[in-house]
Amino acid sequence: MAPALSKRTSTVLLIALLLCVQVACEPTAQVRVYETPKSESTFVAGPLSGSDPRSSVSNASTSRNASGANPVTNSTSSAGPKRILGAIIPTQEGCYFLKATESPEKLEALLGDIRAMVESFAVDEQTGRPSSKLADGWVMNTRNDIAIAELISPPSTGQIKFTVTALAMPPETQWTGYLLSNVNRWRGQLKLPELTTDTLQDSLLEVSRGPSSIPAYIFDAVGTGSGA
Repeated sequence: MAPALSKRTSTVLLIALLLCVQVACEPTAQVRVYETPKSESTFVAGPLSGSDPRSSVSNASTSRNASGANPVTNSTSSAGPKRILGAIIPTQEGCYFLKATESPEKLEALLGDIRAMVESFAVDEQTGRPSSKLADGWVMNTRNDIAIAELISPPSTGQIKFTVTALAMPPETQWTGYLLSNVNRWRGQLKLPELTTDTLQDSLLEVSRGPSSIPAYIFDAVGTGSGA
């Protein structure tokens, strides 16, 4: 009986060995990594500071039309040249700036009123805002941002707003350079070339103001820039 048992045991061992060899020869399963393509995202920039927000795209889904091309948008800014009518008024309380930007023809009718208001310009010592009598039909609204007030022309002239801002006065010896830098700032907004101290006075309308040793000046220029 012993030899028969030994033969059976040998058979079992042989089968087990063959199974092990078969398993060892099977290819090892590999882990495959698939990279899905990144989705294309469209970013729509908001309007720049000072630009008309209506000119920006209101929805990202409109950033491309059906053909895949960029959409054609209509500009909301009015065509044609821009005019800045303003005034630079030195006072004991500070230097005051009046400014409006509009089409040349709309500001033409306001020159006389602006000159009259500059000649009589006075400041309330308590509030720092203009206190002089306004021209007929004009109104003043107070503001608390960069501007301290705004002067609004009569309805018959389009209710054009002139902002009123105030800055500290420089020493009198530095007045010419101060005036030049502010005039060139406005000219730059109209895309006009800068002036020099030699050409500065010819570009301004001088307005005497009673006992003040420094006159006020009216700035009036037309250019292709936005004026802002």
